[in-house]
Amino acid sequence: MWQHIRITTQNQNQFLGDMFEYFLDNGIKQTEGQFFTPIPICKFIIAALPLEQKIKDKSEPLKAIDYACGAGHFLNEYALAIKPLVEKHKQNSVIDYHKQIFGIEKEDRLAKVAKVSAYMYGQDAIEIIDDDALVSNPKIKEQTFDVLIANPPFAVADFLTTLNDLDEKESTKFELFSEESRNSNNIQCFFLERAKHLLAPDAVTGVIVPTSVLSNADAMHTQTREILLKYFDFVSLVELGSGTFGKTGTNTVVLFLKRKSQNPEQAEHFWNRTQDYFENPADEIEANGGVYQDLHVLKKYCEHIEILFEDYQTFLMLTLQNFETFELLEKYEIFKDYKQDFDKSTEIVNLQKATIFKKKNTVEQQTELNQRLIKYLHKIEMQKFYYFMLAYHNPQKVLIVKSPQDNKEQKQFLSYEWSASKGNEGIQYNGGDTVYDIQTPLFNPNDRDDQSKISFLIQQNFQGNSQLSESSEPFCTYTSLVDMLDFSRKDFNKAISITPKRSKNADIESKWEIVKMESIVQITRGASPRPISNYVTNDVNGVNWIKIGDVKEGSKYITETAEKITQEGAKLSRFVNEGDFILSNSMSFGRPYIMKISGCIHDGWLLLSKFSEKLNKDYLYEILSYKDIQQQFTDSATGGVVLNLNSEKVKATKIPLPPLEVQKQIVKDLEEFEKTKNQFLIDGISMKDFEKLIREKKSEIIKNHL
Repeated sequence: MWQHIRITTQNQNQFLGDMFEYFLDNGIKQTEGQFFTPIPICKFIIAALPLEQKIKDKSEPLKAIDYACGAGHFLNEYALAIKPLVEKHKQNSVIDYHKQIFGIEKEDRLAKVAKVSAYMYGQDAIEIIDDDALVSNPKIKEQTFDVLIANPPFAVADFLTTLNDLDEKESTKFELFSEESRNSNNIQCFFLERAKHLLAPDAVTGVIVPTSVLSNADAMHTQTREILLKYFDFVSLVELGSGTFGKTGTNTVVLFLKRKSQNPEQAEHFWNRTQDYFENPADEIEANGGVYQDLHVLKKYCEHIEILFEDYQTFLMLTLQNFETFELLEKYEIFKDYKQDFDKSTEIVNLQKATIFKKKNTVEQQTELNQRLIKYLHKIEMQKFYYFMLAYHNPQKVLIVKSPQDNKEQKQFLSYEWSASKGNEGIQYNGGDTVYDIQTPLFNPNDRDDQSKISFLIQQNFQGNSQLSESSEPFCTYTSLVDMLDFSRKDFNKAISITPKRSKNADIESKWEIVKMESIVQITRGASPRPISNYVTNDVNGVNWIKIGDVKEGSKYITETAEKITQEGAKLSRFVNEGDFILSNSMSFGRPYIMKISGCIHDGWLLLSKFSEKLNKDYLYEILSYKDIQQQFTDSATGGVVLNLNSEKVKATKIPLPPLEVQKQIVKDLEEFEKTKNQFLIDGISMKDFEKLIREKKSEIIKNHL
């Protein structure tokens, strides 16, 4: 019966996995926030990390750590996962990589289990350290680890006892450590900061924490999020439902993060830049951000919070000498809220009651209040702009994965469930007897490069490649990190939402200023033909008539209309001059036609004329075909079978407005592409597919400049 079982093996052994699951579930009581990670979740997290790329890129073996390793599940699965990758790309023995795998476990019984587990998997070179992971250890060198995978404990009482007993240098290396935090039970927050200590630049991590880490408003959780935003790039957040762990219904989230490059820390640079903008706004704005040329970030912030850049300039330059300009800001709700909070604050209420304040005359009192208000406003907005700047520079959109809430759907999503029936306790796989039989959108246990799985999408997002598969779409969305933070709150606590509100600028990706079309071009509507005036309208809001059949998509200049205007002396209310654009109202082809013509148009068209000096007309013509702009047209169109645009929606459409030299370069590059586009016209490709491919190629060219 036992002859097929090998107690030690370097290959995956379901018997060992099941044995340890049973032993841990029944032999060791899970207390103090310690809940063992199910094997499928370990496999998913490891499959989602870009291990192959990391192994290929680094000449030395990767250093990996689980600083709350428990029985060693993550370590065993990591060692199994890297074996074929090392054999594929390196001459090293996999044992060299095992020697660079470290586990730390404070519970000595679990540390022993982890050592036995590593031995039985043929991974005995893995180093298991019986110690408190929050304190320094001579075997653990900080800022050297390339990979961190962990499910640290949470809500542990008196966990800071060890740190409290250590010298001041050891305890104060934690930003979170303070007199107020000594009695905290939020051990998960300290583990997240510890990751910042341990990881090398560009290191990757997949760590499981309670979802409360993202949203709790207390000081420690807020400070933890500040640390994450300052020192990590956000790659993906994966919400795991209440059925994930057998012994707790706590909702958890997997944070897939990448340690930012250091020397100096990006966060330090951005804080210096924030101070520059608030201390020397006139100089910074005039110089477009000086040597850093980063004024566009401030403009992006203004767009995001929906405050005109000119009004925000007024705020930045607010002083006692020009305090009357504050009235311009009170038209915005957020500044009204700031003022109300300031007036009601304990500090101001007590100040106004103080005898020394009452002795001042009215002008002196108001001057002091105004001075304090300016300081109060600047402090809040400096924090907001600083964290906006950090989030804005997150290298990729964040992949958000949400587990179904329905219990039945959640079991299908995980492809396992927990049984409490006598004789059949523990984890039960759906689809077969082993973890290799499960069918889940999370990962493929037999192929880490299965492109249909969520793990592969996360792998790709680590490398800046965003994509969705049909099977993952019900669970996944990409969103900008700035849209996951609520900058509209007056009490900005850096809460990170995994159900972010859609930004009005979410469809536009550009480092340049985003403007409404109405601010750079006049947009007027065509008019219906009137036979009595020989197709000429006197409507002041109208333009003269071209039939839709008289022009074709892609036509650049049409010098005549099909219908000549012959009535002598007729008053033309609008005429389309050569170089003006017309934009089709109709979305019957899935997108509006955009044309440069000379002639007259009817009410199926919009006329674009009187262009801003900041705008290159050829750039406008090209950018209106860009996919992000076309998507805005689609989103704003109305109607039944045939969708239609209206002039007000087009006026509100937003486009990127780079400097003129960048606009001209985009036009030049597109013109060069136009000369060579026929190289994509290959045998077997339909004209429809060819045109689609050309639109995609043009969008790529535009995107590279934006």
